[in-house]
Amino acid sequence: MQFVSNKKWFLKRFSRRSTSIKLGYKNLYIFPNKFGFYWILASLLLFILGTNLESNITILISYLMGVIVIINLFLTHFNLHGLEINVRPQEISFAESPIRYKLIFKSKILRNNILLKFLNDNSTPLKIERIQGETSQFVNFKEKQRGVFYPELIYGKSSSPMSLFNCWFYWRPKRKIIVAPKLNNKTNIFFNNSNIDGRSKSRDETGDDFSYLKNYRKGESKSSIDWKSYARTNNLSSKEFTNSNSDIKLLKLNIDAPLEEALQDLCYQINKEYINRSFYSVDLQNGIFIGISTGYNHYRSCLISLAKYKR
Repeated sequence: MQFVSNKKWFLKRFSRRSTSIKLGYKNLYIFPNKFGFYWILASLLLFILGTNLESNITILISYLMGVIVIINLFLTHFNLHGLEINVRPQEISFAESPIRYKLIFKSKILRNNILLKFLNDNSTPLKIERIQGETSQFVNFKEKQRGVFYPELIYGKSSSPMSLFNCWFYWRPKRKIIVAPKLNNKTNIFFNNSNIDGRSKSRDETGDDFSYLKNYRKGESKSSIDWKSYARTNNLSSKEFTNSNSDIKLLKLNIDAPLEEALQDLCYQINKEYINRSFYSVDLQNGIFIGISTGYNHYRSCLISLAKYKR
């Protein structure tokens, strides 16, 4: 019954986005599929035939087929009824690569044969044979260019246990898809050692010796601000420390290269430093500066900035 998905009047019902959905009477739809129609038609024909021939066995078979239809109507509905689906902040995806949208399923009972996919998308749908308790699954989404996007409508259905009925639902998840630039090293963007402008480590963090003051830049750690100097001059200054550690790098966007190639190369360098567990900062050359840090949260923050970047 996916044909209704392309009707604008129908989609208005699902314009509101949410971070979770609990399936029930208000958002589940059920209708016989092709096999179900044949089954119902066959039971009606047997009933008519048995009545005309006065054959009790034929009428009994038609009754049994009708009972099976009614039982399957409830079983198919309750295979989805009560299922809760949540969505949390998504992992970073990369341009020109398949996107995997993570969903969290919670179920108190065993459920079988559930299919989910994004509407108007030809990617392989997610097929769940069995699900119970809490588990995470990924729905595939087509490749996208760099940017931050809301996902399209999710269509889910089940026809368990006998495929006589299709029970389906629609849902607009709220968490955005973040697509960072493609990992590509073409322009050979350089990185600089930590002794250039942009360091923000304090002595407590590095154990280094104070060297001089420099103008504070947005994105640097607040712990590096010299508050005594600010009280005297009313200008924000940050402390610069000497450090023999040359592994701390400042990654810069190459403004001389085409924008997308420069972003792809910078994304490659950030990913490399993250894998190496290095300390690094990022300068996007237009007032956007991400201070020195390491770890996944810093890596994620950098890639989100690249995904949103506009020159």
